[in-house]
Amino acid sequence: IAMAKSCPEYFDKRLVPDISVYHVEISMKDWLGSGNIYMQIPKWIQQYQLDHGLVINSSGFTLSVKPAIELTFEPSIEFLNSPKKMLSISYVATQKDLLYRMNYIDIFNSSQSLLDSIPFVDLTIDVLPINVIHCDIMYEQILLTIPKDGIRLSKQFEDAIKNALKEESPYQYLEEIFKEYGQVFCLNLAVGERLSNLNEFTHLEQESLTKITSNGFEKITNCHKVLDEWKNFLNQHKMDSTKFYLSNGNSTVKINNINDIDLYLNTISEKPDSWKIINRMQFIPLYKLLKDGLQKEIESLLSNEERVLMDGYFKLENNKVRNYKVDFDFFLKSDNYQVIGSIVSNNLKRPDLNLRFQMLSVSGFSVVIEDVDNKEISKETIEEFV
Repeated sequence: IAMAKSCPEYFDKRLVPDISVYHVEISMKDWLGSGNIYMQIPKWIQQYQLDHGLVINSSGFTLSVKPAIELTFEPSIEFLNSPKKMLSISYVATQKDLLYRMNYIDIFNSSQSLLDSIPFVDLTIDVLPINVIHCDIMYEQILLTIPKDGIRLSKQFEDAIKNALKEESPYQYLEEIFKEYGQVFCLNLAVGERLSNLNEFTHLEQESLTKITSNGFEKITNCHKVLDEWKNFLNQHKMDSTKFYLSNGNSTVKINNINDIDLYLNTISEKPDSWKIINRMQFIPLYKLLKDGLQKEIESLLSNEERVLMDGYFKLENNKVRNYKVDFDFFLKSDNYQVIGSIVSNNLKRPDLNLRFQMLSVSGFSVVIEDVDNKEISKETIEEFV
C-alpha cells in the first residue's frame, strides 16, 4: 500500500504482456473502483447461470435445470463507447414473435427461424393471430461473448448423451436429456437495462395499430413524435401508457415522457451491479458442442426423416403361435408410427413367411404371421423396427 501511494505508476504497467487475446489491460485504480465491470462477471456467471443451456418450451426460453458446460475462462467484455438509448414501438401479430420479444431473443438481428432450426424441441405455439402493441426501450451497456474454445462440456451431460444413443429409442431419450440441459446455448449477450410496455387490442384492425409504430429501434432523442402518438392512442383506449416493466419482469417504473426515460437510464448506467441480460444474439444447438463422433451420431439420427424410435427382436416360442402382442416399455406420444419387420433364420430372411402389423397404439402393437408352412421355426426370431 505504501508503494502504491508513493509510486502509483508502478501499478499502471503491465508486468506480463500478451497474457490472452480475451483479456484487456486495466489500471489498478479502475480495478478497485466501485464501478468495476470486471468484478461483476463472476457474479453474473452465477446469478444468470451462464453455464446453463436454454430450454425452449411454450412458456418461453428458460434456464436448464442442470449446467451443460464448464467455463474454462470468463466471458470477454466489449465496452460500448457510447451506449445508446433505443426505443421501438412495434406491432406484434403472432405468438411466436411475442415469445421472442418477451425472452429477449435476438431482437436486432431477428432470429425468426431459431425455433425451426433447433432439434429436440417439443413446442406447440398457438397459431391464432394476436393484436399487440409493444413499446420497448433498450439501453445496452456491454456485450458479453463466450468463445467456443472457452467451453468444456460437463461430464454428466456428455455421459448422458452417450448412454441415450445406446438405447432402443435414442430420440426420445435425447429429448428428455435436452429438456434437462437445454436444447440451445447462447454465446453472445447484451447487458444493461430494458423497459417494456405491452397492450393487447381485441377489436382493432392491424392497419390502425401499425400507424403508431416506429421503424425498428431508433435513438430515443428521435422518438418524441412516435412516443407522443403512442401515448395518445393508448389514452384514447383507456390503457396505461406510463407503466413499464423492468427486465427482471416483476418491478415497474413510471414513465411519462422522454425526459423520464433519460433520468431513469442515467441512474442505471452508474450501477453495473443492477444490470441485467437484455438481449441474446448468437446461439448454437447444444449438441453442436459435443465431440465430432457424438455429433455425427445425432445428425445421422436427425437426418432420418422417418425416425427410428426403437428397434429390437424376440424369439418365437413354437411353430403354432401365429399372433403376438408386443408391449413397449413406455408410452409413445401418439399412435402415428409405422412398423417394419421380418422373420429370420440363421441370420437369413425367410421369404416364405410374411408379417402383418396391426392394432398400433401408444403402448404397443400386434404381429400376425401369415403363410407359415409346417417347418420347425422355434429357433427363429422376429426383428422389429419401429
